[in-house]
Amino acid sequence: DLTEFFVFMHGAVYLKNKEYERAVIFLERSKSNYNNTQKYIALGQAYEHLNEYDKALSNYEKVTYMTPQKFFPHYLIAKLYLKIGAREKALSKATYITRMPVKVPSTAVFEIRAEMQKMLDEVRMEN
Repeated sequence: DLTEFFVFMHGAVYLKNKEYERAVIFLERSKSNYNNTQKYIALGQAYEHLNEYDKALSNYEKVTYMTPQKFFPHYLIAKLYLKIGAREKALSKATYITRMPVKVPSTAVFEIRAEMQKMLDEVRMEN
């Protein structure tokens, strides 16, 4: 439905402009009929900026269920866990990411894996 797409796009523009509360309003409104991973990523990012971490995680996790092979949502979860001090969960997710098979090689995938490996290496150095 084109209307739902435009509602989503309004939310995405508000997110880009750092108007997170407005972004959430439009992105939540688009949820019912516009089932798309980008919407859940955007909604998670908006909630994260509003310090509503449980809602952010919930939206990121929906994307991992919809597209488990994609690195980016797993990466966002690992970074959020680290941000909120859930270190063990962050390390577990980072380990998972470094072991995920690469189905479509890209610069982004290799950068994500490298950053997660760096996180793991830094923790090992601390211990």
